[in-house]
Amino acid sequence: MGEQSLEIWIGIASVIGVLIGGFCTILGSYIASSRQVKAQKEIFADEINERYSQQRKELKLSLLADFMGHRNAIVGNSPGMSQARGISDNSIFFSALNKIGVIFSDSPKVLDSYNNFRKIIIQKDIHSHAREMIRTGVGMTELVESQTTTDSALYQLAVGMHEDLNIIPPDEETFFKPLRM
Repeated sequence: MGEQSLEIWIGIASVIGVLIGGFCTILGSYIASSRQVKAQKEIFADEINERYSQQRKELKLSLLADFMGHRNAIVGNSPGMSQARGISDNSIFFSALNKIGVIFSDSPKVLDSYNNFRKIIIQKDIHSHAREMIRTGVGMTELVESQTTTDSALYQLAVGMHEDLNIIPPDEETFFKPLRM
């Protein structure tokens, strides 16, 4: 009975060893799998963030190109420009202007410049002021000062967008005198 009892205990110890080994194998596989899933999630998140950043930069560049390319709509149309072309430029420019708040929403400097420009435009009614000036002959100084403030705000907005994209902005003279053909 002593030898048989020893064989039973050896058998039980072997079974326990196999169970412990199996448990450790399963636990190790689970831990390794969890780490791999976590690493893949991090890689995937980094890749998604990189794509998002790249797409946002492309949107910003496209908006800036429309803004700068069609600023004749607000800076002054070219002599001899067709009415259809002027309407098209106006449409593209003001569409770009209205998108700035969304596309540059991650840039406080651009948003501040944009909100300042909007505030100036909304507060002043240049057309009514010009009509009143023509009617009365008074107010030219205020009209010029008002336009200078607006021009400065528009230029600061353009500078902010350029700087956000790490592009050297045009000087003020170049900005207000775009090439015209």
